[in-house]
Amino acid sequence: MERVISEPLKFNKVTAGVSRDKFFHNCCWLWLFAFFVLPDAFGFRFLFLFSAKRIMMFICYAQILSNKDKYNKFWHAMKSVKYFNIFIILYMFVRLYTAVFRLDINTFAGEFLDGIMVFYLFIYVLREEIEISSLLKFIYGVFLFLSIHSFIEYFTGFNIFSYLDTVGGDLSIATGVRLGLNRVTANCHHPIHFGIYMTILFFLSCIDYKNNKLDLFYHKGAFFLALFAIYSSGSRGPLGIFLGMFIVILLFSNKDQRILGLLILTFSIIIIAGITFVNLGNAIGRNIMRMLTASIDGIFGTTYSYQYGGERYIDSTLYREALSKVFKVSYFNKFIGRGISYELSVVIDGYWLRSCDNSYVYYYIATAYPGLITFCLLFAVIIVVSTVLYVKTKYKIYILFAITIINYMINIRYVALMGTLMYMWMIFAMFFAVKYKLKRKKEGEEKCNLNLLKKTL
Repeated sequence: MERVISEPLKFNKVTAGVSRDKFFHNCCWLWLFAFFVLPDAFGFRFLFLFSAKRIMMFICYAQILSNKDKYNKFWHAMKSVKYFNIFIILYMFVRLYTAVFRLDINTFAGEFLDGIMVFYLFIYVLREEIEISSLLKFIYGVFLFLSIHSFIEYFTGFNIFSYLDTVGGDLSIATGVRLGLNRVTANCHHPIHFGIYMTILFFLSCIDYKNNKLDLFYHKGAFFLALFAIYSSGSRGPLGIFLGMFIVILLFSNKDQRILGLLILTFSIIIIAGITFVNLGNAIGRNIMRMLTASIDGIFGTTYSYQYGGERYIDSTLYREALSKVFKVSYFNKFIGRGISYELSVVIDGYWLRSCDNSYVYYYIATAYPGLITFCLLFAVIIVVSTVLYVKTKYKIYILFAITIINYMINIRYVALMGTLMYMWMIFAMFFAVKYKLKRKKEGEEKCNLNLLKKTL
C-alpha cells in the first residue's frame, strides 16, 4: 500500500508558508517568479549583471542577514546538509583556485551567485516560508504559461521575452529558424535549453506530493503540451531523451497509470504518424521526419535524414564526435583548467572547434579533471541518495528527483549549460527541503502516537 503524505508539519503552528513577515514572504515569491520566468537579460550591468532574479535574491538575503531569527534559521538550514556541503566545498575550491591561477573571477563568482546562493536560499525558503506543494503548483503554472507561449512563438515568431532584453550584447535571447520553421526559445538563451527547461518543468508537474503519487497525467493535457513545446524547440536531443524518461517514469507509476500511459503514448505515435503523412509535402511533416531520422542516424550511423534536409544534423553529430576528443589533446592541462572565460579554438578531425556543445568537455576545458569530477559528484550524490531513500520510504518524489537529474545529465552531453545549471541547484535544494519536511512529519507522528498511548494508559 502506498503512503499518503499529508501536508508536512500541520501539527506545528509556525510552519512554512505561514510567515510572520508578509513583506519578506512576498519578496520570496517575487524571487521565485523572477527565477522561473524572467530571462537573465532583464536587468542592468554594474560591475556584473544585476538580473531580475539576482536583484530579488539580494533583497531576500539582505532581510535574512539583518534579522537575527531569520539568520539563525538560515544558518541552521545551511548546516543541515552536512555531507553535501563537503562536495560543494570541494567543487567551489577547484573553481576558486582556477579563477586565481587564470585571473578569471567569473570562474568562481558566476557559480557562487547562480549556484551556491540559489541553493541555500531555496532550502531556507522551502523550510520556512513556502510549502513544497505550493511551489509545485507554481511550477505547473509556469509550465502552462510557457507551453501556451510556445504555440504563439512557433506559429508567429513572436517572443514576448525578447522585449525584456535590457542588457543586449552577448546576453541577447537567441531566436532562430531552421529550414523554414521557427525554433522556440521563450525565456531561455537557446531553443535546446528551452526544450530541456520544459522537460524539467513537466516532470516536476507530475508529482501529487500530498498523496504520494507519480502521475504523468496528473494535469490533464500537460503531456501533449510538453510534447509540442519540446518539439517546437527544433531539438531532437531533448525530445528523444524526454520520451525515454517518459517511459522510465511510467515504470514507477501505478499499474493503472502505466496502462494509461502506454495507451496515450501509442495514441500519440499514431497521431504524429498521421500528421506527418498528411503534411509530408510541407515544412511541418518534413521537420518531424528530419528529427526522427536524425535520431536514427545518430544511433546507427546512417544518413536517412539527408532526404529531409538533415545535413546540419549530420554535421552537428560529427562536430560533437570531434569535440569529445578534446580529452586527448595535450594542449589542455589535466589539473588546471583554462577558466570559464576561455574561448575554445582547436582543430580536430578537420573541424575547427569554437563552440563547446558538450558540457562535460566544457567543464574539462574550464576546470580540468578536478572540476569535472567534483561537478559530476554533485549530481551523483543526489541521484544515489534519492534512489536509496525511495527504496526505503517509497516516497515517489525522491525517484522523480533522480530521474529529472539523470534526464538533465544526458541532455548536457549535447549542449552547453548556458544558465540552466541553476535549475539543478534548485532540484538539489528541493531534495533536502523535502527530506527535512518528511523527517519532521515522521517525528510529529511518532510524538502524537506516544501522547495517544499515554492517554490510553
